[in-house]
Amino acid sequence: MLVVAADVIQFIIMVSFKKVAAELPPVSLDTLGVGSVLHLAWVAVQTKYFWLGIAGMASSFIIWPAVLAALDLSVAFPLGSMSFVLIPILSIVFLGEHIGVLRWFGILVITGGIAWLSVTEKQPALQAAEAKGIT
Repeated sequence: MLVVAADVIQFIIMVSFKKVAAELPPVSLDTLGVGSVLHLAWVAVQTKYFWLGIAGMASSFIIWPAVLAALDLSVAFPLGSMSFVLIPILSIVFLGEHIGVLRWFGILVITGGIAWLSVTEKQPALQAAEAKGIT
């Protein structure tokens, strides 16, 4: 459940910073200097979306240690990849985005890989339990 919460928070962070970028004035990379970067930072800091993104990042820093305390990294990290599935679904529902067929195919491949990792992770534990006569 915490991994899903972390993925939702990641979605909030991305949407927040996308909104911040939409509110910034256009900038040419040719004329980008220290003064213009400071100006962009000042404009960004004044938006509510910037602070929502920062709050999401802080929440993520709190949630992931709890996830890692409960799960091995080899299990938690692939589960964190569920964001590749969850974020497009949330983008459709909340942002009205269109996801193409090729992207859905990629999401299916990622989901299959996550399922495969979770099955292969359980097999050594089951073999060890059988060797000890626990099952």
